[in-house]
Amino acid sequence: MAEQSHKREMSEAVRGDFERLRARRQRRGRAAERAATVQPERIVLTPPKRDIGESEPQAAAPPASPPEAAEPPAPVERRSWVRSVLRRSGG
Repeated sequence: MAEQSHKREMSEAVRGDFERLRARRQRRGRAAERAATVQPERIVLTPPKRDIGESEPQAAAPPASPPEAAEPPAPVERRSWVRSVLRRSGG
């Protein structure tokens, strides 16, 4: 008899799980429908309008010549771990 009681309890527990799952899916479905009906805001980018009486922009002055670059620094000798090992071993 205890086994039958246990089976009944498990059946009720599983039934409750499925009922909660069904309710959760229905809530998500309604939320998705509401989200789908909301129209996203449309943003249109337009260039600024010029006044009719505005003259053409003046040509920009040529940029000043770049400052004379100093000599580039001498390259730093790069050390290799292989070279270090070979030096230690006398090779």
